[in-house]
Amino acid sequence: MAHNLIQNILDRLEGVRPLSQNQWQALCPAHDDHTPSLSVALTSDGKILLHCHAGCDHRKIVAQLGLVVGDLFTAPDSKPTNQKPSIRAIYNYRDLDGQACYQVLRYSDKTFRFRRPDSQGGWIWNLQDTSKILYRLPELMAAGKEQTIFISEGEKDVDNLSQLGLTATCNPCGAGKWSALENDCMLYGRRVVILPDNDQAGRDHAADVACCLSGLCQEVRILELPGLLPKQDVSDWIEQQPNKTPKEIAQTLHTMAQAAPVWTPEFQFAGKSQPEPPAPALPIDWPQPQPIPDQMPAVMKFDTALLPDSLRPWIEDVADRMQCPVDFPAVTAILALSSIVGRKLAIRPKRQDNWTVIPNLWGMLVGRPSIMKSPPMKEILKPLKRLSAQAYTKYQEELKEYVCQSKIDAIQEKAVSAEMAKAIRNGQSSESYKQQLAELSKSQPPIRRRYIVNDVTVEALGVILSQNPYGLLQERDELIGFLKSLERKGQDGARAFYLEAWNGNGHFETDRIGRGNVCINGGLCLSLIGTIQPGPLESYIHQAVCGGGGDDGFIQRFQLAVWPDDPEDWQIVDRTPDRAARELAWGLYESLDQMSPDSCGGQCDPFDENGVPFLRFDESAQELFYDWMLANENRLRSGTEHPALESHFAKYRSMVPSLALLIHLAQEGQNSVGQEAIEKALGWERYLASHARRISGRGV
Repeated sequence: MAHNLIQNILDRLEGVRPLSQNQWQALCPAHDDHTPSLSVALTSDGKILLHCHAGCDHRKIVAQLGLVVGDLFTAPDSKPTNQKPSIRAIYNYRDLDGQACYQVLRYSDKTFRFRRPDSQGGWIWNLQDTSKILYRLPELMAAGKEQTIFISEGEKDVDNLSQLGLTATCNPCGAGKWSALENDCMLYGRRVVILPDNDQAGRDHAADVACCLSGLCQEVRILELPGLLPKQDVSDWIEQQPNKTPKEIAQTLHTMAQAAPVWTPEFQFAGKSQPEPPAPALPIDWPQPQPIPDQMPAVMKFDTALLPDSLRPWIEDVADRMQCPVDFPAVTAILALSSIVGRKLAIRPKRQDNWTVIPNLWGMLVGRPSIMKSPPMKEILKPLKRLSAQAYTKYQEELKEYVCQSKIDAIQEKAVSAEMAKAIRNGQSSESYKQQLAELSKSQPPIRRRYIVNDVTVEALGVILSQNPYGLLQERDELIGFLKSLERKGQDGARAFYLEAWNGNGHFETDRIGRGNVCINGGLCLSLIGTIQPGPLESYIHQAVCGGGGDDGFIQRFQLAVWPDDPEDWQIVDRTPDRAARELAWGLYESLDQMSPDSCGGQCDPFDENGVPFLRFDESAQELFYDWMLANENRLRSGTEHPALESHFAKYRSMVPSLALLIHLAQEGQNSVGQEAIEKALGWERYLASHARRISGRGV
């Protein structure tokens, strides 16, 4: 009976994804949920537990499902069944060489489990630090560049499409998890067709995949299959073609795919869910409720003149075509610059002092779900993803060369060892052979240059950063899930890791049996950007400013946090992107990626243990910075600001010189940072301070 009850609840939810045999994750029906935040569990005594990580009351969740709280419990005389579900399918995820990385197991009760091989022929029943890769990767890479790649939501669909002779793939773990992939860059330059499941979770997943692949792929289309009932998928559609051969079904799919629209940020699904019926009218003797007055502090509108000249036309073009606040692409562009420069070049804001600032920044885009936060962020990060794809291709070539050279090294070592053994048996000296062994070249494995990561554990991130000393960018589409994850029991070390990584000079060292020793001494540098909705942010801010678990200055480290006003009028803008503006901006990121500190006049300090080259202000810029710093420090000491704002504004000490350095480099500046760069940085400071007051004020 307990299993019947849990199935009844799961059938009423959207976006259901199994986590284990008796645990699931789904979209919460009690709030506007786009990233599954509802946990569902079946206990051993037949109880059903519901918990929304966004804070929704369980009674409200139950009511939205059309149930009562009593429906979460089985009758006293009912007993959970002891029958174990059986395995119905095993899906193997393999790397480029065809080696098994992990398996996804589908059970008879429609749950899924994950396992990966251990070193002793057994299985480890979790994925943990395992890199998430595309399904059927060897077949995908073997397909010709001219072939269309179909992307479905699950492995069963991919296998059914492959049986038709089509090339198909998907991500592991179901809908909403595409961004966790480590190798979607393998789709670079491909023509892709996404086949969404016929439900809201499927459409949201398709839109997320399209957004991630746009710009990376040659073409991205979304094909909504005709004749599907709610919650059906491409496998159901294939079964609806009983009188066609596999070749005919594949041809039909190709024909429909060619007619499907190319995805743009303005794409609208034809099969959108119908709106919910209106709430029943209030009793006639009750007065009509009035809206609560909105006392949000006013914020400054972003002035694109604060942007470097090489970025401004591109940012304006993206904001206009997407009809989103220009604040979102502007902040993202600066964060991308920050991650590219990282520890490559620093700034010393004082004329003589050795105080050094690494231009590492964190950003946050705040707005309602419909205001277009994620699309502009993903659009602006495409240059980094292109650099990542190019670096991955280079890494694969170097890896093949390393494997060949390693075999040659082994043969040479074996030959010298055999000669040495022969000499020892004959009573001869082995010294010359020792010298030969010492002189043999030992090939070092190549290191993959990384630019951007998404959903990653701290341990894995530590390894990646140890191999990328300049730093990189972490992108999180929904920051609230990330922030809440750092508050869970046992995550103190992860939270401390991010606090250390903020200023670009942090220290990190771990010792694990599997990974060995990972040490980053004074070079922990991680930029961070993500989106968040006002509601979840307000509760988190309240906790941070009122002495809760978040009261450690973590949220105040998001110096580039913006919450712009909603656009007044939305217009249809349908035109080709400004190619010249895009090429100019993308070229800037590639140029800074190749930049050497010497070419910019970077100075070195022999007494600096971190050894990061640096620039200083010129005389006019130095005076402007001193004037601002004097006023800012006195304001912080006056006691007139709320402690939360004091903590945030204190981070501007490093933010202002960081922005000045980034703007200076973006405008091809050399040697000293000049007046124009510091003036723009101070304009950013005034603009960001107004947004900080709005954001902080909602949680006080």
